[in-house]
Amino acid sequence: MALLKKYYGPFLLLLTCLIWISYKAYQTVELKSLFRSPKEKDIYIFHFESVYAPYQLDTFTADSLFFFSYPYEFSQFIPTISQIEQDSFNHNIYYIYSRSEINKLWDDSKIAKIYR
Repeated sequence: MALLKKYYGPFLLLLTCLIWISYKAYQTVELKSLFRSPKEKDIYIFHFESVYAPYQLDTFTADSLFFFSYPYEFSQFIPTISQIEQDSFNHNIYYIYSRSEINKLWDDSKIAKIYR
């Protein structure tokens, strides 16, 4: 019984670490899957310098992605989907990224999150 009490704390810490690592790995795989198969209305959260900027994917072609911008930026955190007002995207201006630009943003870890 004393042996169980002695290792109970480190065991819980190790178990918590393994669960956290598994969760982070799952998030990375999920983000990569969403990135590789874009769909209209996906919301991309780009991380530029010290801000997180939401963009909504309007349409895409074999070589370009067309986004609507969001009027607000988030400075301290990645916004949740509930914090982004779906009707607030500016539909008057397109931001057009080529596939090579998007791939470079991905490689540079500038795409923080994708919501579907």
